[in-house]
Amino acid sequence: MWMARYDVYGAEMWTTNLDSGTAVPEYTVDSESPVLGDARFEYGDGRYVAYYTVRNGGGHYGDQMSYVDDDGNILSDGFDFGCAHSMAQDVAWHPVEDRFVPVCSSDDLPTPGILAWADAGRLLHDACGSGVGLVSTQLGQVVPTKGSSFLVAYNAEIDSSGNNNCFGHGLTVGEIDLDGYPTGVKAAVNPWANGTTQRDAVIARVGPDDGPEWYLTGFRNIHGNYKMFIIDRSVNVLYGPQIVNFGPNGAFWSRRGDDLLRHPDGLVSWVHIPGGSNQLFLFWFDIE
Repeated sequence: MWMARYDVYGAEMWTTNLDSGTAVPEYTVDSESPVLGDARFEYGDGRYVAYYTVRNGGGHYGDQMSYVDDDGNILSDGFDFGCAHSMAQDVAWHPVEDRFVPVCSSDDLPTPGILAWADAGRLLHDACGSGVGLVSTQLGQVVPTKGSSFLVAYNAEIDSSGNNNCFGHGLTVGEIDLDGYPTGVKAAVNPWANGTTQRDAVIARVGPDDGPEWYLTGFRNIHGNYKMFIIDRSVNVLYGPQIVNFGPNGAFWSRRGDDLLRHPDGLVSWVHIPGGSNQLFLFWFDIE
């Protein structure tokens, strides 16, 4: 895995190899298997963070998190082999507290579910995992709150085998503190669902800094609908669900994407390229 920085004219400033002696980037188990994991990228206060799936010499899949400074030097505090198997990852930066948090969805180690810092003690959602590439959660997006915490949006799917430890009600949002520990705030946004048809959860704070702390969140239904909600920080639904993909001007977002982006003026935007299309769509959302 390489990280490179370019100036505004496209000239390369530096290139840094992030490969460790433990594992190398790889995203598929074999030619018959679906893609495992993601590659995420974040920046904050002079530090870049790359968080991505790797495979070690024994053929086991985990994830690696690397910090790099503005000059391309690798910094400490990352890790070479975290969640295993890491089915999905995201990393977010808190601009007020100047803190990063990595969150993964694991099917096995250190425990199946949604957790921060590859630490079973920071488990946000307990899940059923097969240890061979299946888990009853799909990680969506991690965003900073107005306070000293992050919100994590994900899909929680009920386990068809009847395992009571693996409950699910679809789109779920939970809060973690700056160190990645759950705060106790967690709720299903659509509690009538069981998660079997919900995918691709997204979330972003919406509205001006001096306004109410509201969040735009949503999911894709595998049957075709994209639904969005407005919630508060305590995961109370204020508006929705609203199907947003009606007609030629309907809204969509990517699968497995870290899509929604909040702007300084409080607007939210995202981009999407439909499968098989050569068109790029830009969407904007305003609470006005």
